[in-house]
Amino acid sequence: MSRIFFVLIVSYIVLTSCANKMSGQDTVDNLSNEMCQCIELAGYKNASEIEPCYEELFNKNSNLTKEYYQTDKLSDAQIFELKNKVAAKMLYTCAYLKNNFPTGLVSKKVPKKLNLNCENLKVGKFYYLTQRPDSIIQDTTFVTISKDEYFERMRNNTTYSRLKIVWKENCKYDLIFQESDDPLKKEMFQKGQVFKYEIINEDEESIFVEMEWEGQIYLGEMFKIR
Repeated sequence: MSRIFFVLIVSYIVLTSCANKMSGQDTVDNLSNEMCQCIELAGYKNASEIEPCYEELFNKNSNLTKEYYQTDKLSDAQIFELKNKVAAKMLYTCAYLKNNFPTGLVSKKVPKKLNLNCENLKVGKFYYLTQRPDSIIQDTTFVTISKDEYFERMRNNTTYSRLKIVWKENCKYDLIFQESDDPLKKEMFQKGQVFKYEIINEDEESIFVEMEWEGQIYLGEMFKIR
């Protein structure tokens, strides 16, 4: 009898935990959908404009967000975390955001240089700029490329991301996500997630890189640090 009772208790805990997890994910999904609709309805084109949508979102869903954290009053840290969860989800699901927001990527056309040799770029230090979806600030990300590691520092060097770099053909490489303590990137990516890159051009100041993500090709510029 005691063994059966123990099994029932364990089963109840597991089922309850799964239900809470699903409910939490549903909350983030619903909030991200509402946020996307608000941004599109307002016609915003930049992350610096969207704060009114966040205010409306949290005011309208105050009971839901408090239930998510099981609290009577949300802390600033909880609001910040939930903003990042919503922003990360939108980057995958909000077509309007992906099609209309600047991401720090190059707007000009850059031709692909023939016979480009990337051997001297396999180790070095760079930086790139990006507009974070969860902030009005254009962030600078510093990158150190070593033999098999691609290490990023963000938010004034207070957070990091670590990825494995695997070189393919001369200027093609994969980045394999390992870990991050960055509030946005740790929500966006999972360990083992693969991103495909190719260096297509280079000048004295920077390199131009194509990235394939979510079925689209993006062009970015990484500036050299000498």
